[in-house]
Amino acid sequence: MTTRPTKLLMYAGRTVAAAAAVVIVLIVASFGVLATTQVNVPESVRSAVLEHVRNALGGADGVEFGSVAVSVDPRRVLPEISLEDVRLGDLIPSWSVTLNEVTIGIEFRSLLNGEIRPSSVAISGVDMRRVARSATDEDLAAPGQDQGAAGFLNSVSSAFGFAEQAGLGRVTVTNARILDEDRMSAVGLSGGWLSMTGTAATKQFVGGFSINSDFESVGNVRFEGEYDPSSGTSEIKSTLGGIEINRLRNQLDWLGEVPQIDATLDGTAELRIGRTGNLEHAKGSVALGQGYVKRPSGTGAANFNSALIKFEYDPNNRRVDFADVAIDFDAAVVKGGGHLSFFDGGDSGGWIEGQFDPLELTPSKSNSIGLPRTGISVSTAFRIDRDPYLLRFVHTALRSGDLLVLAEGEVGFDDGNLFGKTEFGAESLGLQTFFDLWPAGLADNPRNWLTKNLSGGKVQDISGAISYSAQGDWTTRLNFQFEGGAFTYLPTLPPAIEVAGYAEVTNRSAAFGFEQGFVDVPGAGRVNLSGSDMFIPNIWNGRDASRIRLKLSGGLEPVLLILNYPPYRLLDKGGINPNIATAHASAEATIKLPLLRRLGIADVEFDVKGGISDVKAVGISGKADVAADFLSVSANRSEVAISGVGTINGVQGSASWRQGFGVDDDRTSLLVGRIIVSQDMLNGFGIAVPEGILPNGIGADYYVSITPGATAQFGITANLADLGFNLPLPQLESEAANSPELLLEGRFLEKLELTRISISGAGINAEGSIVTGSDDGNLGIEFTNLRIGNWFDVALHIRTDEKGNFRFSLEGGVIDLSKLPDKEAGMDGLSGLSQTVAVRLDKLIFNSRVTLTDLVGEMQLDSNIGGRLTGRINGGQLVGIEVASTANGMGGYIVTEDAGAAMRDGGVVTGLYGGQLELSLLPKSKAGAYSGQLRMVNATVRDMPTLSEILSIVSIVGLVEQLTSQGISFSEIEAQFDVDRELLVLKEGTAIGPSIGMKMSGTWNTEDSTANLEGVITPFNPVSELARKTPLQLIGLEKGSGFGAIAFSVSGPTDSPTATANPLTAITPGFLRDLFNF
Repeated sequence: MTTRPTKLLMYAGRTVAAAAAVVIVLIVASFGVLATTQVNVPESVRSAVLEHVRNALGGADGVEFGSVAVSVDPRRVLPEISLEDVRLGDLIPSWSVTLNEVTIGIEFRSLLNGEIRPSSVAISGVDMRRVARSATDEDLAAPGQDQGAAGFLNSVSSAFGFAEQAGLGRVTVTNARILDEDRMSAVGLSGGWLSMTGTAATKQFVGGFSINSDFESVGNVRFEGEYDPSSGTSEIKSTLGGIEINRLRNQLDWLGEVPQIDATLDGTAELRIGRTGNLEHAKGSVALGQGYVKRPSGTGAANFNSALIKFEYDPNNRRVDFADVAIDFDAAVVKGGGHLSFFDGGDSGGWIEGQFDPLELTPSKSNSIGLPRTGISVSTAFRIDRDPYLLRFVHTALRSGDLLVLAEGEVGFDDGNLFGKTEFGAESLGLQTFFDLWPAGLADNPRNWLTKNLSGGKVQDISGAISYSAQGDWTTRLNFQFEGGAFTYLPTLPPAIEVAGYAEVTNRSAAFGFEQGFVDVPGAGRVNLSGSDMFIPNIWNGRDASRIRLKLSGGLEPVLLILNYPPYRLLDKGGINPNIATAHASAEATIKLPLLRRLGIADVEFDVKGGISDVKAVGISGKADVAADFLSVSANRSEVAISGVGTINGVQGSASWRQGFGVDDDRTSLLVGRIIVSQDMLNGFGIAVPEGILPNGIGADYYVSITPGATAQFGITANLADLGFNLPLPQLESEAANSPELLLEGRFLEKLELTRISISGAGINAEGSIVTGSDDGNLGIEFTNLRIGNWFDVALHIRTDEKGNFRFSLEGGVIDLSKLPDKEAGMDGLSGLSQTVAVRLDKLIFNSRVTLTDLVGEMQLDSNIGGRLTGRINGGQLVGIEVASTANGMGGYIVTEDAGAAMRDGGVVTGLYGGQLELSLLPKSKAGAYSGQLRMVNATVRDMPTLSEILSIVSIVGLVEQLTSQGISFSEIEAQFDVDRELLVLKEGTAIGPSIGMKMSGTWNTEDSTANLEGVITPFNPVSELARKTPLQLIGLEKGSGFGAIAFSVSGPTDSPTATANPLTAITPGFLRDLFNF
């Protein structure tokens, strides 16, 4: 397949061949006769004319003639031969040539001599039509002529007797049409003429014609030459004048892929044609007037004022040399030279190789493409493949001053559409020169963006690529290193200076990496940006989010101030003072944002991670000095956070600070962490607490809440187990594994002020505050409500005396032992603490019937808890109580001077009066369960329904009346029992008095006032009195029993019981009753 440029060259040759054919036709036509007076032509004359024509055409076959006529102009007596419809057949390969009318004037003298010599030829209507393509090269040689054009001219001369004298005066062509059916294009010629003179040794010819487009002339061609029959060579000089290139191009569809040139062409050419029609040498020049050149599509015009090209062709080497090339474009003047070499064969049907060395581009006054003032020198080697058309250029060098750019690439056509690509590189040049060399109109947007944001310094190691697809899409890529300039990340941030790094810019995106760079923050210092980078996905549309990754390193203040520039304003949002501390900061910030002039925080996404080291902050709240080796920092659009380990007044601790930026955030920032709390640390902060209340070295969690315009709040939380002791308080079973926490809260004033003390966790809750004693001014802590589960609710006061000793007191409130939860562990006291606690409780509830009120006394809190208290049973009888810790909980010892009143007030019995009581209770492992012992002396029983029922059943005379009147006295009452909340299990009880003795066991439910008892009762008569005074063990009796003892049982409600007795037991000694069990 032949390339379009090749076809262009071939058709140019064919056009010349066609023009030569016209000339040949003119010569051939000289043998017709046309006159104003018709003359009958004898057959012999007609045959002679046709024979001359055939001989002139070298014996070519396929020549056909229509009519042949001879006429004589009577005015000049000039015979003329008229030929009509002459078809030349195979005269020119692949072409069909028809001459519509040919009029040939005959020299009269030749007729007298029996010869036919033309004096003039006029052709009206030439139709040359290309009907098929020849596989062979075409030249001016006629068929059957090995000698080509020279031999053909000799044949014409011989046939018409030109050997002695050349006498063809003039050949004219009224109009001619050359049509290429394959290419659907045509060229018209008109006003053509040819004149030949000379001798047998040399012949001269001169001629010319006009080139037509749409029946109008678009240029003229004139030629003259000399033919040497002996050598067969011709020397031809031609002149081209006023050829309108674009109008001619429009007539030739096959030139559609050639750039449009709108200008007038003038030129000269000198040709030497050999014997066989081959071109032996050519040289000349082409000049263009003012005009423009466009792409084949008609876009992208480049205006020029003039163009001049001088050339010389060497057929032996098939090389064309160009010299004195000068094109004056509006943007620049191009001057230089080069050469072209032509080659046949190959897959593309041939190719052209060439070189320009050099072309000088000098900027014009407008310099619309931004050339350097010194201009550019271009040297290149290239190759043009013909089919498909492809221009490759290699070893291309662009020079401007000290600048050297090397490039290579290609340009071609794909289905009629232009495409191309190039790669280039350079070593080093100034940044401004780099922008000056950037061609205008080529990737303008990347260039404009770079010139706006990158300034000063130089670029080096430049490489790039530019491509243009057949679909009309541009692709550019530019890579370079930069050094020493300034770069603007964002219009709102100070520019980075002394930058050094790399860049890749395409027609759509841009990426930058900074191996070095700094930002000077006014009044604060310098921040190092080395290692930062930036990616812009769409430099055409700033709304597409770009990514900036800043690596910041420098003093804390300038780094914080950078983060306070719009649109971030992290300091303003958090109310942070950039001078909060001295430190070295390093951070990596990833920022995503559109490149718009006006940005809001909603347009920006950022994520900052880093740290600050060697932190020193002096005088926080006027008291605390903070230091840290390293603190980690993070920030995003929602919050900023700082965390790490440091010291406060020399005390080590951890910290985590957060400031929220969300819509729901109230600008309150929160600092949390863990610190070692001590009295010295609290004193350093100005926190007033009683001396010695906290041991040194307590690990505690803390927080500080900071709201701009408000007093900062703080809190400290510690586990009570970390205080070095455990509270001797039962815990809720579900939270037995937890330990209560102590919370201290306050606010930052001139001194840090505690506003709240709280204990919570494991079922314990307490709220308190620091107080100052009104009488002595000493500090104290008051817990207004210390709650443990649902059974303990009292106030706890802690005061110091003048010696600094602690004084604890429990005041008011209620302790409900009936709701005490089950527990598995006992109370072993307080390890590490020894304190006396004053107790003044409102109530101590044992069960639903028994409550101690107005409880007053002291408790000793140490490794063994104990104390002495007084209180009133259900608000009545005063009792004394001693308590002590045991393995299972708190045990007690109760005494009172009026046992009867205590029993009645407690709802135990209603008919007991007087006596002294001693009661001991020891807790069991089950909560609310105790084992106890009771002893009363000198008590009287009166109006007791249960005892009255027993005495009535056993029928002891007089005792019932005594019970209901003055009462029955007992000198001693003893009992051993177990208590499980409301149930009393009497294991053994004895009562001895002057009248009777009793022994019993059973159960008593105080909840529903029911009893189920059994035992023996012994009336004391003389025999019994004697036996009672005898040692009981000698006669087999137990305490409380004797001779005549009667067994009984009683059950039911205590106010109306049912009793039974066994009468036989009255006459049976006790030891026999035990033997027979009755």
